[in-house]
Amino acid sequence: MSFPQSAQCLFALLLPLLLLACNGQNDAPQPANQSNGSAGGSNPATAYREVRVENGGSVAGRVLYRGSPPNLPEFEPTADQESCGGAKLNQRLKIGPGGGVAEAIVYLENVPQGKPMGELRGGGTSITQVGCTYQPHVLVVPVGAAVAVRNDDELPHNVRAERDANGAMVLNRTQPRSGVTDTLRAQAPGLIAVTCDYHPWMSAYILGVQHPYYAITDSNGAFSIADVPPGTYTLRLWHNGVMQRPKRDTEGRLVGYRYDKPTELQQRVAVEPGKNAEATFTLPEVKP
Repeated sequence: MSFPQSAQCLFALLLPLLLLACNGQNDAPQPANQSNGSAGGSNPATAYREVRVENGGSVAGRVLYRGSPPNLPEFEPTADQESCGGAKLNQRLKIGPGGGVAEAIVYLENVPQGKPMGELRGGGTSITQVGCTYQPHVLVVPVGAAVAVRNDDELPHNVRAERDANGAMVLNRTQPRSGVTDTLRAQAPGLIAVTCDYHPWMSAYILGVQHPYYAITDSNGAFSIADVPPGTYTLRLWHNGVMQRPKRDTEGRLVGYRYDKPTELQQRVAVEPGKNAEATFTLPEVKP
């Protein structure tokens, strides 16, 4: 047998094996999506199903601050001081009567099905710039929801919205006058940090979520999550970092702020049919 004929025979013998190996590549196990446990961290591969909750329970409680309220350093209103003077106070830690902490996010982790998303208690779907602050400071919205950001000040603002996890830009738009509104969309689960290039002390947070079992604490630090399917869950808390550290350019001009890492706590809760599960979180002391 000549060399070309030998090569043809060998190829004919190997061809079925090669095809089998190629076809088998798609049968290999694929890596699962994983959550890093940060705010809004639910498995994106698991779609939430809206169902009627029969004899659901609830989770309620408070978020408290340990110790006396700290004396936080003020921000530096470097622009539009006549209009923005009242924004110099650091209000990233709001402590109410009895030590309750406002504007903390409390949520149940990994709820595969339950009440409709329309019952999410997240504070609406809009943010307003007023007095050189963003109001509200914390917002929770369903993934895919549009959030309107409106300028109600008689001066220009810049809306800079970035994914908190990786800095990916969501929106960067100048609003030159009062009444201008721009819209951003929470396309994926997780936090979006909102700032203003003109007024570096301005900040807000938007959390995109995949189920409605979230709550933002009120001025007393209280929260309540209703119509929870009975079961045992991980209850998580997120509160933004408090202490600010100025960022300056080479000439010493203020260009922004860095903040401490957010506080993230968790505990297990057992939700029984028709009953309320009590839970309390205590934030660690902030040392200026």
